[in-house]
Amino acid sequence: MRFYEKEELVTPKRDKNNIRQYTEENKLWEEFLLNIKETGMSLIDLKRYKELWELGDEGTVELIGIFIDHRVNVMKKLETYQKLRPAEYKD
Repeated sequence: MRFYEKEELVTPKRDKNNIRQYTEENKLWEEFLLNIKETGMSLIDLKRYKELWELGDEGTVELIGIFIDHRVNVMKKLETYQKLRPAEYKD
């Protein structure tokens, strides 16, 4: 089971035999979610992002806020990791 199926971030349709039928849109969401998850975005933020995306223009401001907050968190982590690198490996 993939992380998002449990959290219902991507919900594909099912055929008569209950087999998942992924659309191209499902596949694009899966790729996006896996990539953004790799950067450390929380499942809560991922779920909220998807909700806001589905709202369209109405959710744009909060959607951008999620990305700005996430970028700040990623940059802080990067800064911490760079401080932990041995001096001989620093650029």
